[in-house]
Amino acid sequence: MRNTLIILFICFAALCHGQSYKIFTADQGLSSSLINRIHQDHNGMIWIATEDGLNRYDGVKLTVYRHQPDDEHSLAHNYVRTLFEDNKGNLIIGTYVGLQMYNPATDTFSPLAKHENGEVLKSYVTNIIQRKNGDIWASGNIMCKLTISDGKLSVEDLNLPIPTTSVESIMEDKSENIWITREEDGIYRMDTQKRVTHYPINEKIPYIAILCEDMQGNVYGGSPQNGVFLFDKTTEMFSPLFGNDQQNFPVKALYSVNQDELYIGTDGNGLKIFNNKTRQISDYQFEEGIFASKTSKVHSVLKDKTGNYWIAIYQKGVIMIPSQRNGFKYWGCKSVSKNIIGANCITALYKDNSGTTYVGTDNDGLYIIDKDSKQQAHLTHSNDPQSVPSIIVSLYEDSEQNLWIGSYANGAARLDRRTGKCTYLQDLVDKNGKNVRNVYAFAEDNQKRLWIATMGGGLFYYDLKTHKVNPVSQLTQNFGDYWICSLHYSPEKDCLYTGTYNGLCRIDLGKSDIPCQYGLQECIIYSIYEHTDGNIWAGTSNGLLLWNQQNNETRIYSTNDGLTNNSVYAIRGDAMDYLWISTSNGISRFHPVSQKFTNYYVSDGLQGNEFSKNTSWCDKKGTIWFGGVNGITYFNPLEIIATNKKWHVRITDFYLFGQPVRQGMTSGGQDIIDCPVFEAQTFRLAHQDNSFGIEFSTQELDNTDRVVYTYTMNNNQWTTLPQGTNRVSFSNLAPGTYHFSLKAKDGII
Repeated sequence: MRNTLIILFICFAALCHGQSYKIFTADQGLSSSLINRIHQDHNGMIWIATEDGLNRYDGVKLTVYRHQPDDEHSLAHNYVRTLFEDNKGNLIIGTYVGLQMYNPATDTFSPLAKHENGEVLKSYVTNIIQRKNGDIWASGNIMCKLTISDGKLSVEDLNLPIPTTSVESIMEDKSENIWITREEDGIYRMDTQKRVTHYPINEKIPYIAILCEDMQGNVYGGSPQNGVFLFDKTTEMFSPLFGNDQQNFPVKALYSVNQDELYIGTDGNGLKIFNNKTRQISDYQFEEGIFASKTSKVHSVLKDKTGNYWIAIYQKGVIMIPSQRNGFKYWGCKSVSKNIIGANCITALYKDNSGTTYVGTDNDGLYIIDKDSKQQAHLTHSNDPQSVPSIIVSLYEDSEQNLWIGSYANGAARLDRRTGKCTYLQDLVDKNGKNVRNVYAFAEDNQKRLWIATMGGGLFYYDLKTHKVNPVSQLTQNFGDYWICSLHYSPEKDCLYTGTYNGLCRIDLGKSDIPCQYGLQECIIYSIYEHTDGNIWAGTSNGLLLWNQQNNETRIYSTNDGLTNNSVYAIRGDAMDYLWISTSNGISRFHPVSQKFTNYYVSDGLQGNEFSKNTSWCDKKGTIWFGGVNGITYFNPLEIIATNKKWHVRITDFYLFGQPVRQGMTSGGQDIIDCPVFEAQTFRLAHQDNSFGIEFSTQELDNTDRVVYTYTMNNNQWTTLPQGTNRVSFSNLAPGTYHFSLKAKDGII
């Protein structure tokens, strides 16, 4: 008797938050950046046709298909021009040498389509459509009718009163008229009675390469040189859609998105949107890193089943833009047009009342950005003793509008904003008589004393009235920490909070003996924030610290509570009573009442996952700014998405001895599966094949890299995988029936 191992899969759904964009380039596994078409099949897979291979994205990985000599079930040619799915779910591939069909169960391709006499159709395929009567037509060197039978493709010539050779584009409109474009002699239209109208190229109508019908039945033509043309049913003529000054762009793609919008992909002028209601055209801004929206070559556009947009940028790659984009904005070197603050790590931030932003960097001086986000000045360190420090770690404006700079190696300085010159404090001397160089934070109290935190030199204050520097020992002997990296002054309490390498300390300046009290010791305090309720929150090396001032109790929130990382660098609050927390691995949003965290990462549009210590600002408009290793992330908290949605989980691959299982593969002489792997509910394995791996993903493709999966076998204890892990392996299982259950959630929330 043969023992068989059967695995049943039951998939659940969970709630998630946030959205993310994705970028696919040749450096990240895409077969080529020379992209012709993007398509989503009925199974939710994204297909990317390029001039060097075909790519499939399943939510986990890119699978590349290329031509293999002597294998008729491989891709027939690496140059893939078009993709099409018929009303039965058959995916048809148009290549440089003909037509094929994809078999999802075996993960192979059919032999090339043949004529009835057995001769292979040899045609460069440019376009495929399915008519309303069910007929499938393909255009290219030869226009033909395609038939599918028993997984094989056959073609027959079309006897039509319109040309059937060298056809660039083919379309059937809502009235069942057939339209074709031919480079040398314009456009042909054939009605249901096979009456033909010819629209030749002339002075008014240039060469039109592509055609598109919108949801209202309007027919558009795209010219490789002269923009978009609209067919006027009254005059029976194509006319420019825009004025001559707006028509000077080459069109590569036309895509009707909804009742009102037509997306226009251009060859070097980015992506444009035409609104049929307003009759206006606008540029679609999609810049993410290397993709500059105004100059990109957009060769294909797709809106997937969950509303995400996929944009193919020729010679660059593919960008997926989620249906709901988060409001995180960016300055820095990863942006083509917003690199206004250099490429170095951002270590200090301040924005004044005029809207001018001051950005301190690690080894690149100070950037000054005006209210229109234009670089006003870049001040660098030089041999001039009044030049700005090279490494700036703090910026602060006192009550007299002096802008102070704290540096890593040059002490503290006051900046003259008119001249860009610095006046350095000369009397900042430690207990050993040495000049203090490491100034990490400032805070002013209600007696016009500017407190100065130094690393190794202790705590000082600069009297704004007498212009003298004094060590804290002149006020109190109770405070003896020398390694101080953050400060916060509370006017209501007249208390100075100091964050040190030995914990968080409160100095009561309003009391005669100036007592000091530690809220927490033996951890590093990177930043301090006072909530409107009087509680103190601190970013520490051990997590997020709450110091309740009423009952003098403390609590640390860590990754076990949902925080994205235990190294908390900066904290800011918003008008909705949320705390925004930058860390060394993303940003967390925390609600103190509900005790819930929502986490955001670089895939949500952050400058990166790693932020800088005590580098943040909240301006008078409520915009929150965080600095990091790749620039600045800033945002209006009201624009950050945290909408609930359900994940739909599925198996993407099943591996036996490292090989993906496909229909036709056997174990113990019997088929393992009898359908595509992502549709399989049961996998049958012989007892000796008891070590295998399971790969899974969500059908929603916008945030797969931050999903956390939890699984159980036979309803035993649930096991949570690390974030971003979408594969689990089993080995040496005893013969029997195993039920595998899987669920997903978005990060740790």
